[in-house]
Amino acid sequence: MAQQTLDTGYDAAPRPRAPRGVEDLERELKFVLPAGRAEAARSFLSTICAPDTEHPRAMVWTVYYDTPDSRSLGEKIDSDYLKMKLRVRWYGDDHDRPSGPVFIEAKYRVGSRREKVRMKLDADAGDIASLALDAARFARFPRALAPAGVLAGPEWRPVLRLRYERSRFIERFTRTRVSLDRGIVAEAVNRRQLTSLNPGPLPIAVLEVKGREDTLPRPLTPLLHLGARQGSLSKYAAVYDHVRRIS
Repeated sequence: MAQQTLDTGYDAAPRPRAPRGVEDLERELKFVLPAGRAEAARSFLSTICAPDTEHPRAMVWTVYYDTPDSRSLGEKIDSDYLKMKLRVRWYGDDHDRPSGPVFIEAKYRVGSRREKVRMKLDADAGDIASLALDAARFARFPRALAPAGVLAGPEWRPVLRLRYERSRFIERFTRTRVSLDRGIVAEAVNRRQLTSLNPGPLPIAVLEVKGREDTLPRPLTPLLHLGARQGSLSKYAAVYDHVRRIS
């Protein structure tokens, strides 16, 4: 029988999926709240939840890729049906300095079907953090996804780099996993694709809630009183719009 592939328009073959019924157990909900309420949200989560010891608090750097015609950005704006996201990510050490391994990730969705591929790159965060986004090394990184069946062509180039602080928690009763991203700042842009950079932080923080419920678990509902509002948010789209607003 011929191998069935997923026609996404990205030359991306589907990755092996979890057994039927298993992958559908987890739901991901996103919430946006005013940046000024982020510390109150962190304090509340620290009280009601246990810290995620497997993934402790860390500074996160993400480089988003796109095509010259902004295919990834356009899909987020125009359609919730077909999406692809390509990014490189690394983390900070205990002193919030870039350190450790670097990863490249491809996430794509057709309808309700989601696929994610993550590969470790032959690179060190301390070295990558100092590179300009138009460096040839960044252009080569997507090739590392080929063994996993994702063939991102040479048109995919880095567009912007952002930094934020991520804190992770586990709600004790439902075992729901919660992450809070705050202090979201655009650090650099690829001047070949963006000509301006607003260095100020975004006016929002982002909550991601992963568990078995389609709604916010009851122990976490006080977050709504802090201004958290559920929505389909793309950090890439939000930062892209922000960096073009010169204050």
